[in-house]
Amino acid sequence: MGCYVKRFFIICFTISISCLGYGQTQNIKVYNIKSFGAKGDGIADDTEAIQRCFNLAVKSLNAKIVIPYGKYKLRRALVLNYVEGTKEILGEQQNKTNPTFVSSSLTDILVARGYLFKNAASIFKIKNVTLVGKNLPFSNAHPKINKADWSAALLIYDKKQANIENVVVKDFYGQGIHISTTKQEGIPVSACFQYAEVLNSKILNVWGYNPQNDSYGDGIYMSNVRRGKISNNYINNKLSQTGQLGRSGLVVEYMCKDILISNNLVEEGYDRALHVEETDGGHRIINNKLLGSDLGFVLVEGNQQTSYKSLTFQGNYISNKNLRMLKTVKKTYARANFGDRSLLFIDTKKLLGSPQINITDNTFQIDGTFEYDSNVIFNNRSDYVILSDNRFEAKGTAKNFLIANFSKIENGNGWKNKVVKVQ
Repeated sequence: MGCYVKRFFIICFTISISCLGYGQTQNIKVYNIKSFGAKGDGIADDTEAIQRCFNLAVKSLNAKIVIPYGKYKLRRALVLNYVEGTKEILGEQQNKTNPTFVSSSLTDILVARGYLFKNAASIFKIKNVTLVGKNLPFSNAHPKINKADWSAALLIYDKKQANIENVVVKDFYGQGIHISTTKQEGIPVSACFQYAEVLNSKILNVWGYNPQNDSYGDGIYMSNVRRGKISNNYINNKLSQTGQLGRSGLVVEYMCKDILISNNLVEEGYDRALHVEETDGGHRIINNKLLGSDLGFVLVEGNQQTSYKSLTFQGNYISNKNLRMLKTVKKTYARANFGDRSLLFIDTKKLLGSPQINITDNTFQIDGTFEYDSNVIFNNRSDYVILSDNRFEAKGTAKNFLIANFSKIENGNGWKNKVVKVQ
């Protein structure tokens, strides 16, 4: 099918796909941003051309937007605003390298926006795209620090499903990849994302500094997702380059349930490596490396209105390795009392039901050549924790550390409140 709009030739391909088991045909229209005038030469401003493509694509129920290899300069955010069907963005790689959107502003780069229906609708997919912001190293003159507003390189709101694979985010202030509903509490389960995944992606030098509210600066953020996966991602905010901590490498919160968090590496540069809060449980946190913080894994639950599903934290490696402190760096969470920050911090107050929080076969290591601003290595304030086959290790330090375990459940490690010398 051929179309002519203004002076640009717009090439649209229609693909028919048979839906197995339904006997229906689903038409997918394919749009190429270069057909709308995008140059991708790293010189021309491609904002309007790409937005024209997006605006036409959202009129199709199911659309695939192709991004040929190149460097596309942007002066403002690109927005896909739609409430039904599937929209997919697919980058065409060259020598396994993604096409790149380069923003000259300090705002969002790519936004997929829906509407908060009682029953979530529409699907968003993106693969093989790099998003580069224009963030500056930390200084008191930085135009964004300690402001209430924030931005996201990839912002996905109010969808039924989100699939993100091989997205690279670089040099961005605020959130790297952000998935949530616009209202995060007091909504029906049916209004949440029914599935979301972030796979094989990289978040590089993404941070935000908002110590007053502690409300942004995450590598990957996911909330209001009823089933999902965060796997095989690499997150690194190099303090030697950015000069300031982000909030958290990975965040899962607000009504999330049954999220697999596996084989991710958080290398350095975040106030905490992994933060899980106010969810409905059921998460499997497996085989991750959570480095670069003296607050490795934070689990804070208790205000849920439904029964909490048991959670598993297994086979993970948690260490303060790579936590090189600069004079400008400010920690935020659990700073009220000395010792609250620890490699494992669990605080579950009034969970409904009789859940288990299974902490098994993990390695907790303190590296004395890096910062560790606490005398506690393990801080548990939950009656539901079961510990088994975990290891405490230390190198480069002869310091004693406190195990603060208030669980009433007998466990395989036999850890109670005591001071231990880590071997």
